[in-house]
Amino acid sequence: MKKISALVLAFSSVIGVFGQSSNFVLLTDKISSGGGSVSCELTFEYSGKAISTLGVNINLPEGWSYVGASGENLPSICPVPGSTEAAEFAYLNLPADRFSYRIDLRYPAGLSNFSNIEGAIIYKLRGERDLVSIEIVAVSPTPPKD
Repeated sequence: MKKISALVLAFSSVIGVFGQSSNFVLLTDKISSGGGSVSCELTFEYSGKAISTLGVNINLPEGWSYVGASGENLPSICPVPGSTEAAEFAYLNLPADRFSYRIDLRYPAGLSNFSNIEGAIIYKLRGERDLVSIEIVAVSPTPPKD
């Protein structure tokens, strides 16, 4: 799974027990050894769930940075552009039933090893004390051979 390249790479997790699904996709058609940017799309569907709190944490590979986010259902709180190590998002007012937005990331020149981009969607249901965490992974493409 570490050495996969394609036009669109995706890992989806569907959790039927709670009637929710998540999809975290890395969209790319070219990776440059000179560094550059990639976009990911994050979608989470939670129809019928009484979610009171929801956050998203994306762990950035070493040398990567957060550029920005776009879409109709952006979280209320987004990371500062240029953030490294993690991109953390939080919703103060959740959209009804689902959200989907694009996350733009910058990667450094001269990478010898691309890492998968991993993170978690963390939420709490109304009336519950415990948090629920769903792992998300976007599979990174193989770097070019120079």
